[in-house]
Amino acid sequence: MLDLRRYAHRYIPQERLKIPGATWHPDTINPMLAKRVIRANNWWNDFWQTVSFSSKTC
Repeated sequence: MLDLRRYAHRYIPQERLKIPGATWHPDTINPMLAKRVIRANNWWNDFWQTVSFSSKTC
């Protein structure tokens, strides 16, 4: 189990956050990482089925 966590830590956040020249705003890091975790765990379709979209336009 420990090896899977090490791999997940390397794959999920570090691959994206360590892009050369990239900067990250604190407000966008957690949502981005959350979506990467959802995708890595094959929860993508379940996630989008639970998201409710507003039909109002801005």
